[in-house]
Amino acid sequence: MPPLRLAILECDTPLDGTRARYGGYGGVFTRLIRDAERSLKAEQDVEEEEEEEEEEEEEEEEEIQITSYNVEREPDRYPRMENVDGVLITGSRHSSFTSRVWIVKLLDFVSRILAAPSSPKLIGVCFGHQIVGRALGLPVDKNPGGWEISVLDMTLDDEGRRVFGRETIALHQMHRDAILSLTPPASPPQPQPAQTNHSTTTSSTDPPTPTPPFYPPHPLLPSLRPLGTTPRCSTQGLHIPSILITVQGHPEFDESIVRELLETRHQTGIFADDVFEEAMGRVGRAQDGGVVARGFVRFLRGVL
Repeated sequence: MPPLRLAILECDTPLDGTRARYGGYGGVFTRLIRDAERSLKAEQDVEEEEEEEEEEEEEEEEEIQITSYNVEREPDRYPRMENVDGVLITGSRHSSFTSRVWIVKLLDFVSRILAAPSSPKLIGVCFGHQIVGRALGLPVDKNPGGWEISVLDMTLDDEGRRVFGRETIALHQMHRDAILSLTPPASPPQPQPAQTNHSTTTSSTDPPTPTPPFYPPHPLLPSLRPLGTTPRCSTQGLHIPSILITVQGHPEFDESIVRELLETRHQTGIFADDVFEEAMGRVGRAQDGGVVARGFVRFLRGVL
């Protein structure tokens, strides 16, 4: 069987320390997916006979081929849909509800995936989760509950328990924007000024367009299954079997990545002292990024 082909759409560039370790968010997600593949392979090996394991080891190859595209910096460079089996949209410092030219192009690409009968499977993380929601016609805006940062518990719905095999999971969070409801808005959104979600600056070389494009309720909405909630954010994930899976949290983040984000945002005044100290108190907590990543891999393989 040929390997699965995954395209990672990078929607931001990491801070210096993370960039030195991984090169970009494509590298961060590649590590996550490779770890999940190894974990699932180890679980499979435990259930198999020794001679079958030896045969598989002789034929072993990477099951998922990963290619990265920085669609923020190169907004006209996207994979051809017929050449990939899955597309993963990363997080970003930019707000997903604005209409910068590169964000509109990303939304158009996602809309084409959702419209195609034999399209690649779609994975969204944080900003990517919100972009998928927006393309489906759901309301996306600043979260009235405010920021969610550092490791937080997420209560899983029925579908979340089925997908992840847990009652709750803990994930790193780093967002103040959110999908506000699973009910589409009654009218198109109003123009929004430039916003940032993860950034330490509001500057951008790509100004927003005057009027945000309106995405009407998508025919797939009746099939949409929520995955879980937190006290501050009611839509923490979405799933349509064999079509899409998203999470608001960051399964790809580890303690060092989040420490760098927290320290930088504190130094630049984005996080006040009390918010920073409280978040730093949770940054080293155990988190379940690996559980979510295994769910992603099973989804790409057609199990979910």
